[in-house]
Amino acid sequence: MGWCFGVSHSEFHTGCRGYTRKLLETVPFHEFRNDFIFDNQMLIGALRHDFATSEVTCPTVYEEDSSSIPFSKALRYGIQCLKISIPYFFERISSGKK
Repeated sequence: MGWCFGVSHSEFHTGCRGYTRKLLETVPFHEFRNDFIFDNQMLIGALRHDFATSEVTCPTVYEEDSSSIPFSKALRYGIQCLKISIPYFFERISSGKK
């Protein structure tokens, strides 16, 4: 997804997010969904407003007894990610952003 967003993060779905006060006062996050898609919407919102993003890695281990979602929900999540990411990609390219 890094190619889509124009950032070089290795992972977009795991970890904790930190936001500055300025970002929270600028990005209309109250309009975003109240589910896992929020993280992608927030990243796109930050990038749209030219905020810098960075990645802090964290170890992730998926064991047999780890929490997991059913395939149908995972598929829906993936499609929703694409539905918001691909339009942003074209927006970014047409605006000349790297």
